[in-house]
Amino acid sequence: MHKKILIVGIAVGAMLNLSCTSTPDTSTIDREVSSLGHQNQVPTEVVQGTWALPVNKSDGVVQVEGNRAKILLQVEDYDHSTFDRSGFWDGSGDFEHTYGGDSSGSFSYPFKVPLVSMANLEVRVRLSAESSTQGKPEERSDVELLINGHSMGIQTVIPDDGQGRVYSWKLAGQNKLKQLQIDSEKTNVLRFVVNKNAKNKHGLCIYGRSLPNAKVQNGQPIVLVLDTSENSPKERH
Repeated sequence: MHKKILIVGIAVGAMLNLSCTSTPDTSTIDREVSSLGHQNQVPTEVVQGTWALPVNKSDGVVQVEGNRAKILLQVEDYDHSTFDRSGFWDGSGDFEHTYGGDSSGSFSYPFKVPLVSMANLEVRVRLSAESSTQGKPEERSDVELLINGHSMGIQTVIPDDGQGRVYSWKLAGQNKLKQLQIDSEKTNVLRFVVNKNAKNKHGLCIYGRSLPNAKVQNGQPIVLVLDTSENSPKERH
């Protein structure tokens, strides 16, 4: 359901598989935005209702609430994509979203964390596969979530329906969290990956804020919850 915007790049990342319940790539990315008439140029702002490359890069917004810290990442703030075409849409439908199609690829998001003793980690995000037309029932994608190159597991997300659904990755226990090498003194990297060897690989949509005319105003950024309690984080959609 998208006009084509191509972002061609190279990403190198190590992956360590953990049970399910890197630094940012700084290589040059060649960009071609032929459908917008911008050749090899990053727009200075996102124009309402048009396809655009992401701008306003940030390391996320941190909210500390008692023994819990939330890190909010806007979906357009990825710093690298390896999909054949990718971009950001905020013109119509229920949710603004970042999209990458049509097969395998990844999105990388830099983030920083406060100095907390982590016992549990949860990542919540609204996802679907990506299609240039209405997604067919079989057009799902297997999405792997990695932090600093270490895997938190793979989930199969629904075909592109323009809305997606909320998925959650959880990891409990300080010893397991240490393997992710999350560091308050450096920039960490969150990656969503559809691998080349995945059984289901039909791109990826990452949904964010609800659009003004959305039927349901329940959009949200990518949310990382760092919890210092010994109880595993509960599902919160």
